[in-house]
Amino acid sequence: MLVSFFEFFSLQFQVRSFHKPPYENDRDKINIAYDSMSSFYKFQELLKNNDNFVVPEQMIVIQKTGTIYKHGRPIIGEITEKVSRLSIKHQLNAFLLLPKVLDDIVNHMKNLENSSKIKNIIQGKSWKKIKTQFTHEDIILPLILYFDEFEPDNPLSSNAGNNKICGFYFSVPVIPQHLLSKTEFIFVTQLCLTKIKDENLFSCLNPIINELKCLEQEGLTISQAGEEKKYLRCSSSSNRR
Repeated sequence: MLVSFFEFFSLQFQVRSFHKPPYENDRDKINIAYDSMSSFYKFQELLKNNDNFVVPEQMIVIQKTGTIYKHGRPIIGEITEKVSRLSIKHQLNAFLLLPKVLDDIVNHMKNLENSSKIKNIIQGKSWKKIKTQFTHEDIILPLILYFDEFEPDNPLSSNAGNNKICGFYFSVPVIPQHLLSKTEFIFVTQLCLTKIKDENLFSCLNPIINELKCLEQEGLTISQAGEEKKYLRCSSSSNRR
């Protein structure tokens, strides 16, 4: 049977499309992968779907009546002050699920408890008293909470400027000693303008305190070689003079 050149070419194209070489299939997979990161929005959604990114939560901590400006004119209205929060629970869960992190922490805590030199908060009388509130099967981790201020418009000075920001941080003081000073193991839990913190420190701390109480009472379940409950306790301090 005779076929025209165009019919033959069309048939070959269909056959080749149906039986793609292996490298073309790989190329399609790569294109699909890159398409999910082709824009900031798509990349952000990809991270969120894989639980690698959490959008900071905006929380109102102060509501008051005062002078606000509308169309350039001062009027009396409601003023709301907000803080930006990142969940302590979510960050701890992601941190403790990293390879070997939880095992290294548990081993380091055992070494500290068996050491005659006082080098950590868990070796003190206060922490030993705290441990009596829990069972021997529970792994109890201390958290240190503190805050510091910085001036984003002038990084050389944190003592001037209306845009000064106060960052609230927490760390786990029982991670191995050589990791304590690394910035990736200091976690940001809240940011707010310093003037909001100075006006009402308790209102700024209240969301953090509530989450810490919840962690203390309910614990944190880590799905690692079976489910275990990890109870977390917070010891707070500040470098504010």
